[in-house]
Amino acid sequence: MVGVRVWWARLALLPPWYAEVMTEVERARHDRMVRTADRRRFAMGCVLLRVVAGRSLGSAPEALVVDRTCGGCGQPHGRPTLAGHPDLRVSLSHSGERVVLALAGGVEVGVDVERVRPHGDLERMAGKFLSPAERDAWSAVPPPLREEAFATYWTRKEAVVKATGDGLSTPIGRVEVSPPGSPPALTAWQGREPLVARTTLHALDAGPGYVAHLAVMDAAGTPVSVMGAAGMPVTESWVTMRLREAR
Repeated sequence: MVGVRVWWARLALLPPWYAEVMTEVERARHDRMVRTADRRRFAMGCVLLRVVAGRSLGSAPEALVVDRTCGGCGQPHGRPTLAGHPDLRVSLSHSGERVVLALAGGVEVGVDVERVRPHGDLERMAGKFLSPAERDAWSAVPPPLREEAFATYWTRKEAVVKATGDGLSTPIGRVEVSPPGSPPALTAWQGREPLVARTTLHALDAGPGYVAHLAVMDAAGTPVSVMGAAGMPVTESWVTMRLREAR
């Protein structure tokens, strides 16, 4: 596989046979989740990964071995990898009704989607997760637009730390990105300066009410293909066909 490919799915597409392609560890994690929506989002991510990757690799979805071991603590909640396919990089994210998958050949990749919604503690979150310069720029945004502006900062940052494998274990306030309204870019990272020149950020169309970004760790400009926007019929039709073919 060459380049990066991005696929979208909605929770409404979750097939009834989803548990059949999940591992025992994944089913246990799924069952521990309290909220139904969280369980459905996690299950849709499992299905989307196996159906898309299986089709790319010529494998049945249930035959793929997905390892989610966290490099920090050893628990099964880390970035998924596909056993036997070390060159195929995977990143998953979900929020609200959206689930997004990024597959990349030979380059590290990270994707994040967030539903824009009111936060009662938005000021506290901005103070904790934005750098001083980002907080100043965010504070200048009109109040009705601050939720979306914060989601823009957040998805840009999280896409980057997913691509590097740091995740939220890194102090995300040190990861500085361009402000909303500007082309997405990693602008600074305290203590990790060499990564800035290697990182390319892309805005993704997640549909109304959502913000999403993709990070690719390759300054050479790896091509990115998106299977439509999250709410477009072409995406739903493609995913629906793949799900039907899988069973």
